[in-house]
Amino acid sequence: MVQYVVPPAEVSNWVPPPSVLPSNISPWLMIPPASEGGNMVYKFYSIADDKVFGLKENPDYPVPDDDAVLVGSSHGWLALFNERNHDLFLWNPLTGRHVKLPLIETLDLGGGRGVVSQVLVSCSPELQDCRAMMTYGPEDRLAFCCPGRSTEWTQIGDLYHTLDDLHHILDDDEDDMDLARSYMSFVYSTKHKLFFCVTQFGHFEAWDLRNPDSPMLTPIDLSADEENYPIASRSEEELELKKLCRTVKFLVVNQKSGDVFLARRFILEQVDTNGSFVEVNYENSVTGYDLGYPYKTIGFDVHKYDEENRALRYMDGGSLDGLAFFIGLNHGFALSAGEFPELKPNSIYYTDVLSPPEWIDCIYGGHDLGIFSYQERTISPCFFPCDVKSITRIMSVPTWFTPSRE
Repeated sequence: MVQYVVPPAEVSNWVPPPSVLPSNISPWLMIPPASEGGNMVYKFYSIADDKVFGLKENPDYPVPDDDAVLVGSSHGWLALFNERNHDLFLWNPLTGRHVKLPLIETLDLGGGRGVVSQVLVSCSPELQDCRAMMTYGPEDRLAFCCPGRSTEWTQIGDLYHTLDDLHHILDDDEDDMDLARSYMSFVYSTKHKLFFCVTQFGHFEAWDLRNPDSPMLTPIDLSADEENYPIASRSEEELELKKLCRTVKFLVVNQKSGDVFLARRFILEQVDTNGSFVEVNYENSVTGYDLGYPYKTIGFDVHKYDEENRALRYMDGGSLDGLAFFIGLNHGFALSAGEFPELKPNSIYYTDVLSPPEWIDCIYGGHDLGIFSYQERTISPCFFPCDVKSITRIMSVPTWFTPSRE
C-alpha cells in the first residue's frame, strides 16, 4: 500500500516495511515532510539508528485529507482533524490504512466551535476491543468511540466542576461560578484496562470503556506531600522561576509494568535570547500571542501513582526508575533504558504542545522540544537545536511516533 523508496538527499534511508520491523523498537520522531516530484515524503528520525528515514506517499493510497492537522499519535496510528469540514480519522503512515471516526458534531457543543484537542487509541483501531478517547472544544471535555463501529461520539465525565472540587482555589465571592471540567491529559493502561485522566485543576479519574453501552467511572482521590506538590523545588530561586511558568500536565504509563506517572511541565511563556524571563504583553496582539519572544520549557516535576496507598509519590533524587519518558501530542509512555540502550535513563523526551496555529505568522512554534535530564536538571537537543538563539519555527510540529507491525 505504501512505496518504500529512497527519499531525498537529506534523508539517510528508507522506511522498512512493517513486516520486517523489530518487535521491540524505540520511538521515532516524526519531523516535517518534504515534497519530491509532486509527491510527499514523510520523514522520521530514529533515535536508535541516529538517521532520518523517508516514506514516500503512494498516489494510489494518499493521505485521506491533505488539509488535516495532527491531533494525536498512539500505537503506530496518527489522528488527523480537518478544521474546515471537521473530518476526523486515524491513519497508519507505514501501511497507508486509515479508519474514519465519527464527526465531532455528533456531540453537543453547546453553541461552541467544533475543536479537537487530542485523540488517542487504546490499541490498533483494527482490533475489536479498541477504544478512541478524545478531548474536544471549546473547553476540553471528554468523549469516546469504538473506531470503525461507532457512528457517534459518547460524551463522558462531568461538564463542570463541583464546588467541593474547587473549594481550595475559589474565593468566597466565586462560589457561584461554573468552571468547565477541562481534561488536560489522558492515557491508556493495558495492565489496568483503564483510561487514566487528569483535569486542569489536578483531579484524577479512571474510565473502564470495555462495555461501550455502560462506561464506568472510578474517581481517584489522591494524597500528596504538600512540600513537593503541586510544585517541587530544590531552592527558593527554582521555586520562584517555576511560579512564573505556565504548567502543563501529562500522564505517562510504563509500557511494561503499567505504572502511571504524572509529569508536570514548566514552560516560560517568553524568554530572551539569553534564556531569561520576559514579562508577557498581549495588549497589542490580536492573536493571543506576543510574537516577539518564544516560549521555552525549563523543567519537569514527576510524581508516581501509588495505587495501594492512593497517593502521588514525588520522584526525588533525580531518578525515574531508569525510565525514559516520551510526552507531547502522543500518548504518554515510558520505556526502560536498560532494554533500549540508545535511550538516556531518567530522562524526558518532549515535543512542543503550545505551537501557534500555522495561520499565525511568527518566528517560533514547534521548536520547544528536547531531552530533559531529570537527574542533572539539564536540557540537551533531540535532532533539532534547543538553545534559545537557534530557535526557528518548525512546521509541522514534530511528534513522537511508535512504529508498529499492526
